[in-house]
Amino acid sequence: MDTPMPPDLPERVTVLEKLLERMDRRLDRIEQQLSDLAHRLGKLSERVENMAGQVAQLPTMWQLIPYTLGAQVTLAGLLFAAFKLGHS
Repeated sequence: MDTPMPPDLPERVTVLEKLLERMDRRLDRIEQQLSDLAHRLGKLSERVENMAGQVAQLPTMWQLIPYTLGAQVTLAGLLFAAFKLGHS
């Protein structure tokens, strides 16, 4: 048993073909934007890795305490010596 073809089928197919063309153009633009985004994320990842390496080289708190204490003792010694020279 053959089903009859609707009279507006060619018009509907034309509308669907135009819709598919528009969708294809949009998908092309989306693919391009995703490619650009992936490129930017790659660059960002490299920068974050670089910064992580730089942060890893910073001194820790336990390394800074002796430096700070040593600088304060040195400054106190210089001030004491200057005071003794001025009041001798």
